[in-house]
Amino acid sequence: MSLFISFMIVILLSKINIKRILLIFISIFISIFILLQISPNSLTRLKSISDISYQNQSNYERLLMWQSATNMFIDHPIYGVGIDNYYNEYIHNYRSPLSREKQHHPHNVLLTFLSETGLLGTFGYVTLFLYLFYHSIKTYIKNYNIFALAYLACLISFTINSLTDSIFSQIGYGKCTTFFWIITGLYFYINNHISIKYKKYI
Repeated sequence: MSLFISFMIVILLSKINIKRILLIFISIFISIFILLQISPNSLTRLKSISDISYQNQSNYERLLMWQSATNMFIDHPIYGVGIDNYYNEYIHNYRSPLSREKQHHPHNVLLTFLSETGLLGTFGYVTLFLYLFYHSIKTYIKNYNIFALAYLACLISFTINSLTDSIFSQIGYGKCTTFFWIITGLYFYINNHISIKYKKYI
C-alpha cells in the first residue's frame, strides 16, 4: 500500500501528460481489480484493514500495543524506559489484560522511540526525517531532479510502513532498513551532498 501511494505521488509530480497519467491510473486499478479477483486472501485482507474488533487479532493487538507504548511515554516522557527495555516493561507493567500476543516492539517507529528514548531520543529521529523530507523536496523543486523525486517516493513509502511496523532498526526488518539507508546514501552522493576525496601519497 505504501509503495502504491508513493507511486501516485511520483506520477502527480512528474512531467507526464494527462493522457499518460490517465492510462497509468486505469492500468493500476485494472491490475488491482484482477489481483483481488484472483486472490481471495488479498480481498479479505483489504476488507480487514479498517476492522478493529477483538476478532481481528492483528489490528486489535496493534491498538493495544500502541496504547501500552503511549502509557510508557506518559510515565517516562524525558528518557523513556530505556533502549531495548520495551519488551520487559510491556510484559511486566504495561501489557493489557486483553492482549493475546507478546510482541517485542509496538509496531510503530515513532511510538518505539517515544516509549524507549522519550522526548530526547525522539527529537533526533524526527529531526532526521524532517531534514530528509525537506532536502529531497527542495532539491526536486529547485532542479526537477529525478533522483530527488525517486528518493522522496522511497522516503514516503518507508515512513508509511513505519506507522504499523518498527522497521527503522528492528532486527527482523534488517534487510529493509539496510536497503533504505543504502538508497539514502546514494541519493546524497548523487546530489553531491557527500564527497569522497583521495589523497596521493608520495
